[in-house]
Amino acid sequence: MEVLILAIMDGCVRPIKSLYPPAAGRPTKTIHLVGHGWHTGVVLSTVDLEEAEWPVHRHFPKADYLEFGWGDAAYYPAERGTVWLAIKALCWPTPSVIHVAAIRGKITDTFPNSRLVQIELSEAGFERLCSFIQHEFQISATGELVPVGPGVFGKGQFYQARSKFYFPKTCNYWTASCLRSAGCPIRPLTSVTAGHVLSKTKKFGRPIRAEKMKGSFSIS
Repeated sequence: MEVLILAIMDGCVRPIKSLYPPAAGRPTKTIHLVGHGWHTGVVLSTVDLEEAEWPVHRHFPKADYLEFGWGDAAYYPAERGTVWLAIKALCWPTPSVIHVAAIRGKITDTFPNSRLVQIELSEAGFERLCSFIQHEFQISATGELVPVGPGVFGKGQFYQARSKFYFPKTCNYWTASCLRSAGCPIRPLTSVTAGHVLSKTKKFGRPIRAEKMKGSFSIS
């Protein structure tokens, strides 16, 4: 019964017409969704971010793309996640971090073993998505981003985030919320796993690489 209810909920979700799909003949912005096993992230071109004057763009001046992911402040950056960290992250609200990874060159070369989906957004939808991600960064009293440690790969960096982490608000819920903010027909509440998010992009994205996932759940 629960599966049926979730399927009905997903079937009813519609795009936000003022944002998605892009109007025929109008300029668009290209973003990418990347699936790292249990975790998903959103990849944006630094050319587009430079136009929007993003503060975080200045931290990665040589990057061609930036990947954004979100998760629990203790579990996500940990070299080895423990059962206790997992239970703590899932069972009650905990602080969160946003991970930014710098990408140089082709996205497909940087993520050779990850699932990739290309999505075309309207300019208005892209602006809404940018606002959603930017608002996630915690800002210090001096108006600066707050770095908390090196990232999990490449020239990445973790920053303090505003939101609290708790189930079902997982990293994949956050990714789905990014897409929903841009007007895409996806429901974050039923997108708590990477598999859920990536399967739903079939409605509005173009798979670049779609290998079978090794896992589908993440508490990062």
